[in-house]
Amino acid sequence: MKESAANDPDSIQFFIFGGLFVLAFLWIVIGFAIMLWKRKKSGVVFPKPSDPEVIFSANFASALQNDPSALRRKASNCLTVLVTNTHLVITTFFPFTAIVKQCGLEHFIPIHNVLKATLDQRIVDLEFIQKDNSLRKISLHLKNPEVFLRAIESSKNN
Repeated sequence: MKESAANDPDSIQFFIFGGLFVLAFLWIVIGFAIMLWKRKKSGVVFPKPSDPEVIFSANFASALQNDPSALRRKASNCLTVLVTNTHLVITTFFPFTAIVKQCGLEHFIPIHNVLKATLDQRIVDLEFIQKDNSLRKISLHLKNPEVFLRAIESSKNN
């Protein structure tokens, strides 16, 4: 005698695992939506690379942050680095914008808070003061590090 499809163990397993997959997928989508909503709600507006006040722009940059009070944080080829006359901006593009705040690799730094920018091979080592007056060190891997250093210096001199 043939079993009905409702009692078939394979269809029950498929239903259970398929349902769990859908729930996990929805959980991730809702989590990303909440993080994006919180970012938008924070009101921070970053300049666009095409804005006229931007004097340096680099896409697909990498960064390494050695924070003694936290874990070592790294971003590979997903950052945008901008320099204006007033700020140094390190941010990223969608979909990474949802999680970059939690990783500590998004910065909106007044140019006068940049204490040191040195070039070691093709890596730019930055030291700057954060909003809470703590010192932060970050290493940037850029395609044109010399142009970046000139942009920082010219902004600091203005």
